[in-house]
Amino acid sequence: MIDKQENLIAYSVHSLPKTYVLLLGSGISLSSGLPSGWDITTDLVKTYATLQGEKLREEPAVWFKAKFGRDPDYSEMMELLQQTSTSRMMLIWKYFTP
Repeated sequence: MIDKQENLIAYSVHSLPKTYVLLLGSGISLSSGLPSGWDITTDLVKTYATLQGEKLREEPAVWFKAKFGRDPDYSEMMELLQQTSTSRMMLIWKYFTP
């Protein structure tokens, strides 16, 4: 027997295209060609370094740790690069669209 909740979810997903996203583990994204969370984080570090006028001569995570004394963090990078949730969403959109 199908649960009523499952029917509601299925109906919502079907009737509201491009509204829902399926979040899977990084293993599935890597095999499908999408970047992992770490890949996105290090790319955001590159962007941040460029905006600061820095030229990276090492891996982005190594540069970040040397500059700030800690490993880069996805949430922190998002806060450094964008101020609003809407602008953060637009920043990462490129990683998930073909």
